[in-house]
Amino acid sequence: MSTADSYKQNHQQQSVPEPQPQQIDPFELLEPVDIIPKLPGDLDTQLASKKWQERKAVLDSVHGILLENPKLADNPDYGDLIDKLTKVLKSEYK
Repeated sequence: MSTADSYKQNHQQQSVPEPQPQQIDPFELLEPVDIIPKLPGDLDTQLASKKWQERKAVLDSVHGILLENPKLADNPDYGDLIDKLTKVLKSEYK
């Protein structure tokens, strides 16, 4: 093996891999939003309505708020919201 071949082989084995560019997660760039104040004031009343149109309207409203604010701030009240939504969905899809 020639000196040049030996140098190439040693150089290839010792080469340091190039650092990979950091992947930026767009979700991490979003500001967390507390959506509880943005919910309709009559949420409970509309979710309990006997008219399905009123229930659907408030669910559409909540859905829109969630779409506009994909990153939620930490808030213990979200558990209450999830419980209310679960109750409505269970009653609709028995």
